[in-house]
Amino acid sequence: MTAVDHRSASRYRITVSGHLRSELQLVFEDLRIVESGGVTVLVGPLDQAALFGVINRIRVNSLRLLEVRRVGG
Repeated sequence: MTAVDHRSASRYRITVSGHLRSELQLVFEDLRIVESGGVTVLVGPLDQAALFGVINRIRVNSLRLLEVRRVGG
């Protein structure tokens, strides 16, 4: 993942369906990963460019995006 400009970053909670295989967890290593109840939640500070990068990695790895929620400034 590229460096995040923390001055323009917001904290995001991104939910995808299912649990990530260990090699996919490496793709999102800069985010906190929480797996529970058949979903995986990725949490961390992202500026707009990093957010679109995460969403693209979700798409490229054929994950089902369930929700993107900004949870803080």
